[in-house]
Amino acid sequence: MQPQRQLNIQLVAASSFEPPAELGWRPSAEATSADAVVEFAGRACYDSFADNDSSTATTDAFLHHVIDTGNLALLEHASVTLYIQGISVATGHEILRHRDFSISELSRYAMPDEQKGVVVPDVIQRDEQLQRFFEHAIEDTAFVYDELRNAVELSLAGEKNALLRKQRVWEAALALAPAARETRLVVSGNLRAWRSFIVSRAGEHSGSELRAVAVRCLELLSERAPILFEDFVISELPDGTKKATTPYEK
Repeated sequence: MQPQRQLNIQLVAASSFEPPAELGWRPSAEATSADAVVEFAGRACYDSFADNDSSTATTDAFLHHVIDTGNLALLEHASVTLYIQGISVATGHEILRHRDFSISELSRYAMPDEQKGVVVPDVIQRDEQLQRFFEHAIEDTAFVYDELRNAVELSLAGEKNALLRKQRVWEAALALAPAARETRLVVSGNLRAWRSFIVSRAGEHSGSELRAVAVRCLELLSERAPILFEDFVISELPDGTKKATTPYEK
């Protein structure tokens, strides 16, 4: 059985913010850079930097108003990059469907086979019989994978270009690589794109692995932009996994 991988997500980059000195304006003292740059963009639209008395004078109140009114275009001014490890190729492909993200994925050619692991679905981990079945299936696939690779390599013995021969061998063998094999992603997106991802993927209707990714992303993003993600509520489902919901659909 190939090594089993566990989900691991790290925040590796995020927007910083420095207000223009000539404005004489600063966000509330507790505001993070991500929250502050969104507030700055909103105030710049209406030149409301001198607003000290209205109900939206503080960063907290201003950003709550942004979320309440659905003016989420302002969130596009702040961005975060996450490094996602320990996810299956199948789940990685679902994340790749979010076209507002910028994504770099681990090359299937980059890692030796002996170092590649698999991600075991939750429903299988909870059942010994299913886990044995899964392990046998992975082992059988690995055997056929190796046999095909060796056969293709033998068939290309006459190819003098070593690099071309290697590429063709790997291309043929990867056709049998299981979707449970681990992949890794570097994902960059603005906060509007991240909210959209969490809204669509952290709900109960999503698969458990993808939902776990979305919930963990939410936890990390909430640390970086607490006001802009505090409308989300994380709760536990009957099977012990988590979901996240918000009263706002966008």
